[in-house]
Amino acid sequence: MYRVWLLIGIYGLNICCIVGQQLTSDQLYAAGERLKDQARYREAEEQFQAAIRAAEALPFDPAALVAALTGDASLNRLMSRNPQAEALLRRAISVAEKAFGPSDIRTANALTHLADHLIWQGRDREGASLDSRALAICDNVSDLHHPQLAPTLNNIGFSTWRLGRLKDAESAFRRAVDLADSAKKPDLQTASMVENLAGVLDDQKKFDEAEPYYLRAIRIREQSVGPQHPEYAGALAALGSHYTTRGDYGKAEDSLRRALAIDEKVWGPSHPDVAAILKLLAHEFFLRGRLPAADAYYARSVDTFEKSLGPESPLLGITLEAWAEVAIAQKRYSQARRYVERAVAIREKNFGELDISVAKELNNMAYICWLDHRYEEADAAARRALSILEKTPAPEHPDKVNSLRILAHVRNSQGRYEEAAPLLKRSLDITSDALGSDNRELSEGLATYANVLRKLRRKVEASQVEMRLKAISGKR
Repeated sequence: MYRVWLLIGIYGLNICCIVGQQLTSDQLYAAGERLKDQARYREAEEQFQAAIRAAEALPFDPAALVAALTGDASLNRLMSRNPQAEALLRRAISVAEKAFGPSDIRTANALTHLADHLIWQGRDREGASLDSRALAICDNVSDLHHPQLAPTLNNIGFSTWRLGRLKDAESAFRRAVDLADSAKKPDLQTASMVENLAGVLDDQKKFDEAEPYYLRAIRIREQSVGPQHPEYAGALAALGSHYTTRGDYGKAEDSLRRALAIDEKVWGPSHPDVAAILKLLAHEFFLRGRLPAADAYYARSVDTFEKSLGPESPLLGITLEAWAEVAIAQKRYSQARRYVERAVAIREKNFGELDISVAKELNNMAYICWLDHRYEEADAAARRALSILEKTPAPEHPDKVNSLRILAHVRNSQGRYEEAAPLLKRSLDITSDALGSDNRELSEGLATYANVLRKLRRKVEASQVEMRLKAISGKR
């Protein structure tokens, strides 16, 4: 017997055999994951596809095939090939259902991967339906120590987190962490679950409760892989993001710089993980008002994402959106418009011209044009955004408020008060229905509406709106 290590990360070998013996699907899958981590996507794709072929060959291995299909799907998603990713994930579900049955936990796990992919694309109802089915399977599993149960709950938690259902996400993450802890063998997978739980606690502003989980994830990763590994860097980056969220900027910068140093040493300067940490540092600098530093780090992040993931990556688009905020803060509106124009194009390429995320970007564009007194362009962008949002299943999508407010601001700025008033009223009605009639989010809109009513000499209505605003402002 020969024991041969797959040193793909070091030598970049496209290994086809070991001492005359063909690689198994699991080995090819592992090689694909290593190459994917290194952002060597074309080579990773070859390994995943080889893993699929190996699993399909006799003797047929359905578990390995599901894993290989899921791995290839994750790669296609990174490469902005969303239809191909979806097809692979649907096939994985079909294989799992036929091999294991529709109520098996392995089928549930396959369902969660497609659910997250759909939700990530804004297809919330489809994704949530698949997650509900997966959760029902988890609730009826008899073997609480099944290795797929905790990861499946973790996946459900992640996709419900994307949906903004924070309590549901927290519940799923806690169940996953408790199950992983019961095995008493904390590993990298456990660390990810612990980190996810910390993140959803952060989003609920439970900062003191979240921090011990971040620190625990760091300890698990240090014990598992050591303090110079990208996994450890990822844990430091998560802790840094936590400190940024709670406004502890000194600690945030220290953690993020330590993470950046590790990833640059391991991966070099042109890896997506490096780009992600540069983006986190840029955001931290922006919040501190260090705009030149934020500008420089966003520039590096954008360049690194583009080199590593290509010009159509959604991660590149998200970073361009954030960079536009820095340009707006510096009143460099033409630059901000260029960044958002690219972000819109990336959204359209990945998700289609009628996707809600495109509407959000168009609202950003409209806002920038309004700030720059380019009223016709602002009006056109906001109208297009509103047209997309009017087609959404929800009768009054919350992003409509932004479109309506921008359209109203444009007309207000042009002295077209009769047209501005009904737009402002509709935006206030939507916000009131969503958040309640005395929510503080209404304050700015009410003040603007009262001002417009006074310009129209509708003094009684203006006074009523001002009384409502005063009542809201007086609330603690």
